[in-house]
Amino acid sequence: MLVFNSITVSLYSDQALENIDQQLRNDMVAVRRLLRFNADGILNTNPQSAQTSLVYESRNSIRYAVRNTSGHTLRFSINMVTLGPPLPKLENKTTPIIEDMWQNQSRNGERHYRLLSVLYPHTAHDGNQDLILQVLRPLSNYDIQRNELVTLLFSLSPLPLILVILGSFWVSRLALKPVNTLITAVSSISAHDLTTRLPPSSNDELGQLTENFNQMLERLEQSFESLTSFTANASHELRTPLTALRTQAEVALSQSRSSQDYQNVLGSLLEDMGHLEHLINTLLHLARCDAGLVQLSVQHFNFSERISYWLDTLSVLLAEKNIHLINQCASDITINADQGAIDRIIVNLLDNAICYTPADGKITLSLVKENNNIIFTVSDTGPGIPNHLRNDIFDRFVRLQKTRHESSGAGLGLAIVNRAIELHHGSITVDNNVDVGACFSVQLPFQQDD
Repeated sequence: MLVFNSITVSLYSDQALENIDQQLRNDMVAVRRLLRFNADGILNTNPQSAQTSLVYESRNSIRYAVRNTSGHTLRFSINMVTLGPPLPKLENKTTPIIEDMWQNQSRNGERHYRLLSVLYPHTAHDGNQDLILQVLRPLSNYDIQRNELVTLLFSLSPLPLILVILGSFWVSRLALKPVNTLITAVSSISAHDLTTRLPPSSNDELGQLTENFNQMLERLEQSFESLTSFTANASHELRTPLTALRTQAEVALSQSRSSQDYQNVLGSLLEDMGHLEHLINTLLHLARCDAGLVQLSVQHFNFSERISYWLDTLSVLLAEKNIHLINQCASDITINADQGAIDRIIVNLLDNAICYTPADGKITLSLVKENNNIIFTVSDTGPGIPNHLRNDIFDRFVRLQKTRHESSGAGLGLAIVNRAIELHHGSITVDNNVDVGACFSVQLPFQQDD
């Protein structure tokens, strides 16, 4: 308000002074018309001799004075006598006026008059000497109006300030009302109940915040449900081998047995402990992946050779079920990736295919490079996967015994495969073959960031 008031007063003052200056210019033109010279070029200094001059001066209230270049007054208007202060004088008599000179005359330290001094050379009139014409306008009306404007503006300033304060308070209350609603809704949300969602708001920034917060709640709810399910399933999977170990140990100690029997029991115990150790290591690996603690060790290696290596390693399992293997993998496919993660992808997909392919079945492998992507495909002739269950098979501890053969695994293989592919910014899709069985297709970028 102070800045606005100051600008308003300044603009008014400039405009008012400009109007006064324009009036002074008009007065100066009129004064030139009033001047009369005799035949010798001498200025007529008696204004009473010119009746028209008196009438014009009285009607237009022109205050003027005519001086020579030495500063001596030659003529002045009658109303200059009643003005009160002495006739306006030049600031410097020794310096001739070349351009129009504007002055503010004051009395007792206050500004009262605006003075315009103009050089009127002898070449511009009928006289024989250069003249200095001065016209004057009082600033009293200007000062009064300016003071009234200042008083009016500053006396009315509290009113808009009060309105602004009240309006700001009302607007802030109105703007914070949905925020208070959100605060009340958020305070009712706890870790035991994440089903509550914030009420929808408008399409402004607050509405976007509400939508993002609801999305976060949905992710938290899914994470809590996943954590609860994971804990329950992990406890169940760990309890089964532990129960088996305890049962075998109790049976072995229930009565005296031969050394051969004890060796058989210990061998069985070691086998179950191996399965238990593998399960724990797998859970630990998944937990490290979820926590972002797994760092990829990217290197350049031959993808085709890793497939051949694991086919040789798993050849015994293929021979046990008399599974026919069709290897359509190119022999020169290389990739920049983490070799350990790629091995887990290959092993788990092959083990999954062998596990669910019936005896005398068929497994087809394919490895090709398209543009800058590598596509690895594993197809089997098992029972396949229903469409509505294809997204669930990548969850942990999911085993689809109702649709595929019984398995002794923990249901973590495809979860490990999916996590390894995500770390490499790839993708995996599952589909059923045209005839029978499932087809897993992995797409990985050739170049991985370190």
